[in-house]
Amino acid sequence: MPVRISSVDAHGRDGMLTPMGSLFGELARQATANARREVETYVREIPELGSLDVNSRARAETLEYSVWFRHRTVELAPENGSLTEDDLGYITSMGAARAGSGMSPQSRQRVLRLHTALMLREINEATEAQRGGHVEELMRIMSWFAPQGERGIGAYREGFVTVMRHQVPYVEQVALLARSLLAGDPTAEELALVAGMELADHYAVTVIRVPDRPPGDRDLENEIEALVKTYGVPATWCPERAGESGGRGGGELIVLVPGAVGADGAGADTSGTSADTSGTSADTSGTSADTSGTSTATSSTSHGTGGTSGTARRPAAPALALRHVPDLVPDLLRDLVQDFARALGCPCAAGTASAPLSELSGALDRARRISRAAPLRRASTRLRPHTLADVFVELAVADVPFVDEWLRTVARSLRPGPDLLVTLDAYYRHDMNRGSAATALNVHPRTLDYRLRRVRELTGIDPGSTHGVRILGSAVTRSLSRAWS
Repeated sequence: MPVRISSVDAHGRDGMLTPMGSLFGELARQATANARREVETYVREIPELGSLDVNSRARAETLEYSVWFRHRTVELAPENGSLTEDDLGYITSMGAARAGSGMSPQSRQRVLRLHTALMLREINEATEAQRGGHVEELMRIMSWFAPQGERGIGAYREGFVTVMRHQVPYVEQVALLARSLLAGDPTAEELALVAGMELADHYAVTVIRVPDRPPGDRDLENEIEALVKTYGVPATWCPERAGESGGRGGGELIVLVPGAVGADGAGADTSGTSADTSGTSADTSGTSADTSGTSTATSSTSHGTGGTSGTARRPAAPALALRHVPDLVPDLLRDLVQDFARALGCPCAAGTASAPLSELSGALDRARRISRAAPLRRASTRLRPHTLADVFVELAVADVPFVDEWLRTVARSLRPGPDLLVTLDAYYRHDMNRGSAATALNVHPRTLDYRLRRVRELTGIDPGSTHGVRILGSAVTRSLSRAWS
């Protein structure tokens, strides 16, 4: 028959004694001592619960709950009884109380892990105290523990999530979710519930670099909140660390767009969207060939077409295997980057890299490096998220100091102008189409021709030649990214 245990002693609620030789009887006898040990463990191992040492009321409530749960386990497990709605309601209220006290999702997760570990330890200790007997009782309690424990965790989480949803500002909910996803934190699942979002199998991790603080009359937090409400994606703002960007007070907006695969693959989808960089990235791969004699096979990869001849047959670096082809940047991501830059009203650069849910940390590192290699632009100049395929040359150049310094010298030679860097940028962004480039610059085509001649005079390089595209394209991109600032 079921063993009924009161919260005071080992008598059942109907006055019957629990069999002293049983596993359940041993658990009942040790319930209060085990509950005290659980509370002490929380205080010792979870900083946010250290206050239980000084808050006697909170400590008493925690102890009462711990004792109650152990007694309910002993009452229900013998005949595989289920937790009642009242039981689940009590558990839900405890989850709500934890969220109401300001406990973080990470600490809540640690509470559940510790609780589960301690309960299993107590069952093991009780089994040893019975000298290995009562195998049937052991199997019975273990069979009960898993499904009812899952129901209890669900109820606890429901209470925690409900309070957190009402207590934590939405932009902070979304930021917590973004950070937990990037860290591979298991709390991401419940944070997604808090924010009302569904987790995806893959994400395009995008870093929007803002080197300068937005104008003082704009509220950055409000802009980010409007953005995440419009697009419904996890996002978090990371202010620059001391010493970065010359102390201009900028930072990065990190956005995770679900469902994207291949944003860092080598086969770039450049149709329609990459004209603005076709001459500044993919065609600059000959820079290292002209300076250090390395890999000339990449010099003719593409020119605004995303072609794969030459490099497609080369073996890929292990960490960046060419399994994501073509390189797809979701339309939603392009719109998001444009909207954010337009709202801020200052130059931005965006880099994106995709990965499955378990590899988002690495994707963040790649996206951040890409954003730092990408040129800074305003929304009005067709700002878009760049991928590895757009700036792979600039990324490589940044790691070879003597090549980078040589390119910087080339860029310096353009200073006498007029506006030669801007001119070359427009020229290459428009596939060296003189009419389109002149229109973008708001100058006459003859003025454009004059400036291109000046480039040739100052550098000795024809900007319309393959040689010129390789060298000058990279010099322009490095300059506009502020890599040399």
